[in-house]
Amino acid sequence: MLRVYEDHICMETFDSPRILPCQHNLCKRCLRTLAWKHCVLSGSHVMKKTDFPCPSCRHDCKLGKVGEAITEDKLFARFQKIGS
Repeated sequence: MLRVYEDHICMETFDSPRILPCQHNLCKRCLRTLAWKHCVLSGSHVMKKTDFPCPSCRHDCKLGKVGEAITEDKLFARFQKIGS
């Protein structure tokens, strides 16, 4: 069962949570892995594109505008609002 404070990619409690433009959250490590997989040519360090799909809703997320750092307090406050 997925808990609200759990990254749905690594299934761990959020570690350095990041918020995407679509308002979904990922831990920093998973965000880096996802962006690398979709934006960098395999076996190189060459960018092939600057956007990737959110793994939850498929919203287009642009590099440079993604991954806003979110504090633990802000993260908990967001989920408390959802549960209200």
